[in-house]
Formats: sequence, C-alpha cells, structure tokens
Amino acid sequence: LPSHLLRTPENFVPTFKANGSRKDKNPTEGVDFPKNELIPVQGGTVFLGKDREYPSFGWDNEYGSRKVEVPHFSASKFMVSNGEFYEFVASGGYRNQKYWNDDGWGWRRFRNRKWPFFWEQRGPAGSHEYGLRTLFEVIDMPWSWPAIVNYHEASAFSNWKTEQLERNGTELVAPLRMVTEAEHQLLRGEEHRNPISSWEFDPALKLSGKDFGEKAGANLNLAYGSETPVDFHKANENGFHDVIGNAWEWAEDDFNPLKGFEVHPYYDDFSSPCFGGEHTMLLGGSFMSCGDAGANLHCRYHFRPHFLQHSGFRYVAPSKAEKNIKGENIAVHIGEKAKLHQSLNTSSQFDYESDLLLNQYLSLHYGQSPEVVNATVRSHEGRPDHALDFPRTSAELLFEVASIAGSKTGAGSRALDIGCAVGGASFTMAEKYAEVVGLEYSKAFVEKANDIRNGGENGLIKFQVPTEGTESIQVVTSVPPQSARDATNFIVGDACNMPSVDTFHGGFDGILMANLMCRLPNPQACIDDLKRISNPGCAVLIISPYSWLSEFTDKENWLQSPNQDSATELVERMDSQGFQKILSRDVPLIIREHERKYQYIVSHALGFIKRN
Repeated sequence: LPSHLLRTPENFVPTFKANGSRKDKNPTEGVDFPKNELIPVQGGTVFLGKDREYPSFGWDNEYGSRKVEVPHFSASKFMVSNGEFYEFVASGGYRNQKYWNDDGWGWRRFRNRKWPFFWEQRGPAGSHEYGLRTLFEVIDMPWSWPAIVNYHEASAFSNWKTEQLERNGTELVAPLRMVTEAEHQLLRGEEHRNPISSWEFDPALKLSGKDFGEKAGANLNLAYGSETPVDFHKANENGFHDVIGNAWEWAEDDFNPLKGFEVHPYYDDFSSPCFGGEHTMLLGGSFMSCGDAGANLHCRYHFRPHFLQHSGFRYVAPSKAEKNIKGENIAVHIGEKAKLHQSLNTSSQFDYESDLLLNQYLSLHYGQSPEVVNATVRSHEGRPDHALDFPRTSAELLFEVASIAGSKTGAGSRALDIGCAVGGASFTMAEKYAEVVGLEYSKAFVEKANDIRNGGENGLIKFQVPTEGTESIQVVTSVPPQSARDATNFIVGDACNMPSVDTFHGGFDGILMANLMCRLPNPQACIDDLKRISNPGCAVLIISPYSWLSEFTDKENWLQSPNQDSATELVERMDSQGFQKILSRDVPLIIREHERKYQYIVSHALGFIKRN
C-alpha cells in the first residue's frame, strides 16, 4: 500500500534510526556504507537437516539429512548494502541485458524496473536520487542497510560485480554467485552449525526480540522494526556480519527435499509442490522473522525468484570452475552464470544449459527416427544404423528386462526415467507403462520436454544441427503421439537426492537410467535411492559407458576398485541393495558433432529385478 495510506501502529517496534545527514545520491564507500571484501572460507563437511527429537516446531522440509563436502570458497564480509548496489544501478545495470538471465530480463522488462522496488525516486529522471520505503513510511536513504532485492536482481548484480573485479585485476575461476545452503553453514559461528549440540545454542528458543539484538548480535524476532546497517552488529568468529538475521539471504539452491523427507499430513502442500525447480531458497531470516518463521536456525524457506521477502544477498567466489556442475544441492541457475562468465572471457566453451547442447540432445532424442534420420546422420555406405535412436533402444531394452523379470507393465504401472534429458526415452516408455515420470537436473531440458509434452510448436519439434563451422540447418519432426504425451510428466530433480515416494505419488515398477551414472557426483547415493523409490519386482535398466571424469565425479566416488571394472562393481553394489542382475548387453549410440563428424559410443547396459 502507498505510505500515505498507512500509519505506524502505536506499539510497533521502532525503525532503526540512522545517524548522519541526508544524502540522496552518490554515496561514498567507507563513509556512507562500509567497504565490502571477500573473506576466504575453509571448505569442509557440512550436515544439513533437523533431528526429529529437536525440541521445537518445524516444517516438514527441515527434517531429513544430507552430508555435503563443500570446497573452499570466499564470501563477502557484509551483505550487499544499498550503497554497494547503487553502483550497479547508476552504471546502467538495469539496462544491460548481458547481466541478466532470460527469466530475470523478462521480469525486469515486464515490471520496467530501473532500480530496486523499495527505492523511491526523489529527483528528476536519471539523477539517481532515492529515498527508501520501509514498512510504514519513506525515509532518507540509509546507504549502509542491506539492499532488498529479488533473486533476479541479486544474480544480475553478481554478474556485474564479476566483471568489475576482473577489470580491476582480481582473478576469479568462476563468476560470483549467491551462497549455497551448505556454504551458509560454514559462514555461521561454530555453535550455530548443524548438528546443533543443544537447544540452548538456538537463540529463537530462549531470547526475546530485544535480547536478540543485545545478546545474539542479530536483527531477528523484531529486535528492530526495519533492517539495520550491515556492519551494525559485530562480526561472528569467522569474520562475517548478519549471517543470521537482518535480511533473508538469497541462495543458489532451488528448494529441495533432504534425504528422508516426509510430507506432513496436516500441511501436505507446504513444501512438496515447490520442489519443481521454480522456487529459490532463502536463508538466515530477516528482522521480521519470528520463531520458526525464520528465526530458528533450521529454517529452510523458499520463494519464486521474482518475489520480495525482506531479502538481500551476499556474493561468493568459488575456488573452482562450476560449468557443468551437478552438485547435490546447487541450483541449476549456476549454468546461466557460467555462460555469462565465458562470454565475458571470450571462451569458446559452452555449459550444460546452452542452446548448443540443448539442440544436440534434441537431435539425439528426436532426430534419428526413420522420418528425419538422413538430415541428422549423413547417409552413406556402411552407416551404422544399428546405433541409431538410442533413446528408443534404451526404452525397448527396459521393456525386455521387464518381460524377463515379469515386472508390472500396462494398466496401473509407473516408470521413472532418471536423467531423462529432453524426454525421448520417456515418451517411448509410455508405450508400456501407464504413467512415466522424467527426472532431470537441467531446468532447460525439463522445460523443453514439457513443451514437447504440451504439443511443441503446433505439433512440431524444431531444432538446429551443425553442418560446417558455425553453419547449421533446421530439422523439423512431429511430437510423440497424444497417448504418450498424456502419460508423461517431467520434473527438475537430483539423481543423487531423489524425492520421497510421497512426493513421487508412489513407487515405480520400471526405472531407466541411461548414460547418467558416470556424470553424477555421487553415484552411490543414486544407487541407495533406487531401493527406496522402487516397488517389489521393479525392473531397472542402467546404461553407462563408464567414462569417469573428475570434473563430474571425484575419483573416490568412481564405481571402480583395484581388482574389478565398473560393471562388476555396479552389479555388486546393486546386489547389496536387493537388485538381481538379469541382463548384460552392449548398446551403441551416435551423437552428431557436425555433418561429417560423429561420436560413436558403445555403452554397457545392465538389467536388474528388485527382489521381493
């Protein structure tokens, strides 16, 4: 509501009163707001999740567990202040599309944003003079308070800041981004990290709002009726300010379930509808957060990236490149940042979310059917047609495993395609299974698969295939039959931390995982989850070329041992989880690079049945 329609409630907590004279524009670093800096953080093992015996109320998404090995990184000492964010605004950051991902730029144009929502223009257009709207009034701009922005704005600032630092000689191995949930644990003081040794270390369980500010050094539980300067409360033992409280911190994680997550029957739609890759996590709480609405140390909240929720951010500098990252809980948005970083450094490499890779997968999944194969795989004497249409071959091989095993297909049956990419195998699986779920880490791939499910472009799938150099041609083919599209659904998910059976709305009778195992950071975690999500008698088909690379999987997690190969190791690990091997076969495939160059890969397929 406009501030002139409001009045401050008589007994409401007062707004923090800043000292200093009014200054609407051109704030000075070190005077009007503190100079920010990156502080190194030692990596380590992080444990996420709340113990069910912990003596406080909790939302369902807080319970469960996850162990994460976090690499070294650096993080900004302060949350980004209004003064620091002003530099981005005044330099034209809201007008320059290169700093924004597609969704963010679409939001910015739709809302015609030129500065943060709560900044109020005071001077003529272009003068960059602002006041700040608080809960009930507009005040002189407090440049030292945290900038309240949405995820899109925080992401664009981080990309702009990356460019600024590199121009000034700072060497970055990857673009700046927001903190992850696991990294946030390492920013905290020791007593506030999971697992919390005693409830007595949880300030929300023992302090009032007034005491929060004085005894916990945090602006939570309405210690104040507004944000406070980012340097007002003292730094914690690691050198960071406001890790807890003042403003929510946008994270790079899409909202996700912990291992062992269970939907609470009293509020079954609080968390699970938001696990689809459209909600971004918020961490740490804000001045308005009370109790388990944000002041509790276990809180895991989530909002759409265009929302405003008393939310700010700090930036992180990773210690290693993050293109193609498929971590256990890092958001797929990082792919977009990798693409920007490469463009700023004129790199010729591409990332997992790029159009080039998306077109390559569309070609593999929909371009090798008899109707269009000559456009995607050059016709010539000796062409290895036995290796064409790998997605269909994979699905039909799962049918064979199901037939050998006597597994359930047809009416009432359910199948899961893990690492479904753009969905070619999933649609084929719908020929035998009544319901098929495609699970894929890449948001871009899931969006394309669902677009095809919804009919594509007037019943057509269109994609580009490279010919020579930078030249390409368009290939057009039909979408799968309506019956197959009606039976499928595609969701964003992590194969190393799969949703609960409740979130999946039941277990599965058939599971396909094609050419994914050796691209996972933790293959064993995926194998462990198969037992949990599969029905008795479930047919499982795992296909892999076993091409292990350290950029995807740390060497200690490879499915290898000194005396046996990956196939033997996989069979033993699956057997330990209750799956019996019933099929072994080589499965070739072809991937086009350009008209006269192709990858010919011979993957290995292993079929299993889950013992009753």
